[in-house]
Amino acid sequence: MNKTITIGDNITFTSDSSRNLTLSFSPDDITNCWSNADRLAGLITDYYHLHSNKECTTIISTVLNELIENAVKYAENKSETVKIDTLKNEDKLLIKISNTLPAERLTPFIDECKKLFHTDLKTLFIKRIESLKKEAPRDSSGGIGLILLKKDYNTGIKFIFYENNDVSYKVSVIAELTLV
Repeated sequence: MNKTITIGDNITFTSDSSRNLTLSFSPDDITNCWSNADRLAGLITDYYHLHSNKECTTIISTVLNELIENAVKYAENKSETVKIDTLKNEDKLLIKISNTLPAERLTPFIDECKKLFHTDLKTLFIKRIESLKKEAPRDSSGGIGLILLKKDYNTGIKFIFYENNDVSYKVSVIAELTLV
């Protein structure tokens, strides 16, 4: 029996092939040129014609860029496909990005995800900044992106972990943005 673990906000993402935009890419395509993450975020924003409000466009691009970069950084295998599904419903944009995670990294990742929903976000942000100061400079770039998405952009976030096999899990991160 395949195990599924869900953590986060109450978000429903229902695929509708007539209204979804689905893209897939190799993490290698991003790691070879990190600005491709920003270009991909811009492509999705352009697709939905979300340029009527500059602030809204910036938020959507920021959220997409963060999710794309995280999917690439934490992908189990850099040559496996990362999939992005997006769906615009009235005043909401739903983003679902999926990749794989090695089974041995599952528990620590789940523990970090739970903190987003069970800890004061300002406190969590300050603690993470303080811990980054203690880490080696090369390790000091991670850990605050999802905190900022929830804290500063009021982004709904949901994590779903699907058991793939004994060595990996498929991870889907769903973000919900209100379009203003």
